[in-house]
Amino acid sequence: MMRRGFALAVTLGASTVLAGCVQGDRVTLMTHSDGGEVGEVAVIDEETEQDLAVLNRANQQAKLTGRAPRVRDLDGVNPEYQELINSLPVASDSAALPGFSTGVGGLTEAHRAAILGHMCKVAWQGGCTQFYPAKCGNPGADQDADCPPARPGYQVLVRGFTDSEGDEALNSRLSQERAEAVAAYMREQGYEVAAEDVLGMGEFSARRANGDEVPDPDYRRVDVVIR
Repeated sequence: MMRRGFALAVTLGASTVLAGCVQGDRVTLMTHSDGGEVGEVAVIDEETEQDLAVLNRANQQAKLTGRAPRVRDLDGVNPEYQELINSLPVASDSAALPGFSTGVGGLTEAHRAAILGHMCKVAWQGGCTQFYPAKCGNPGADQDADCPPARPGYQVLVRGFTDSEGDEALNSRLSQERAEAVAAYMREQGYEVAAEDVLGMGEFSARRANGDEVPDPDYRRVDVVIR
């Protein structure tokens, strides 16, 4: 007898990270690492593309054998799976710094404050207490949900952008200079940013979204990604 084919489709809730595991003929929707929403996993028939089962609660499991998947609720998470979840790195975190002037310009106070607030998610140093409780900056102090997760061995990516107005080659250089300005400020504050992780992306994204020669302050920005 030919075995029926199944496919899986994943839906994530807003700002959530799904934790799931497929082992053998079973798929399990696991708990979110921080207790948030878990999203959904749909089991789909590969031939008809119909949903055969939907997992939408933590610790639900579907057995992918027979004519239709069988769904059940588990009492808890297999310790091996929980250990795997706990060992996963913290998800990447991105912050956009919009509002650069049409030229290179300098960093505004709003830019500096946004950079400090974002980088406090890496290490609670300097002015981090203006964004988080003072205890977050004290090594060995009790941490709770108000404190951002620690990121040992973090990497920072800095990406500069422009809108689609003006010369393409000039915009490429301008986006690089914006990214360099942000990276320089971050280094002044004691954060490590590798030279190869600072890139100007030019006007491509803006041109793809808006067309050519369209001014748009949302694309005159720098993105800072922590991972």
